[in-house]
Amino acid sequence: ILSDVFESAKAGFTSTTDALTLLDVYDNEDNSAVWDVIAASIASTRGVMDDETLRDNMKPYVIELTKAQVARLGWQAKSTDNYFDQLLRPTVIGMSAVAEQTDVVQQALKFFDTMKKPEDINPDLRGIVYGTAVRTYNDDVTFDKLFAMHEKSKLSEERTTLAAALTSFKDPALHAKS
Repeated sequence: ILSDVFESAKAGFTSTTDALTLLDVYDNEDNSAVWDVIAASIASTRGVMDDETLRDNMKPYVIELTKAQVARLGWQAKSTDNYFDQLLRPTVIGMSAVAEQTDVVQQALKFFDTMKKPEDINPDLRGIVYGTAVRTYNDDVTFDKLFAMHEKSKLSEERTTLAAALTSFKDPALHAKS
C-alpha cells in the first residue's frame, strides 16, 4: 500500500502530502521490510523533487518519523537484538543522518574522527559514517582520508562503500583529485 501511494504521488494522482501523512501511522513500526519500503519511498520522493528547499523541508519530518526506532536501536548491537533489528538499524540511522538529526550526525562524525581503520566501525554503518562526514565536512582532509582508505583496502565491498562516499563530495575540485 505504501509503495503504491508513493508511486501514485510521483505520478501526480495523489498529493505528496497525503502520502507523507500516511507514514504517520508507521512511526512505531519495527519491521525492517516495512522500513525498507518507507526509506525507498522517501528517497524516491526526494529524488523527483526539483527544489532543494522542498528536500530540506522534509528533514524534520524524517527525523520525527525515525526518532522512536533510532532511540530503540541505537548505534551499537545489543544482545536483545533480533535479526530484523540488525537489518533495521542501518536503515533508520541512515535516514536520520541524511535528515541531519543532530545526535546521529554528531555520533557519525565522532566515529569518523576517531577511526584508525575501517574495522573500527560496524560494517553495516560505515557507509552512513562516511557519507555523513562527506556531507558535513566536504573538504580536502576528509577526501584524502577516504581516498587513502580506498587505495589501501583489499576488500571489494569496502572499496565500493568508500567509492560511494568519494563520489558524494559536492566540490568538483575534490573529484578532480582522484
